[in-house]
Amino acid sequence: ANQAIGFLRTLRENSSCNINI
Repeated sequence: ANQAIGFLRTLRENSSCNINI
């Protein structure tokens, strides 16, 4: 479960970076 949460967090961070760029 923790791994899934970490994966979702990573996707969110990547999305945020893409939006910022």
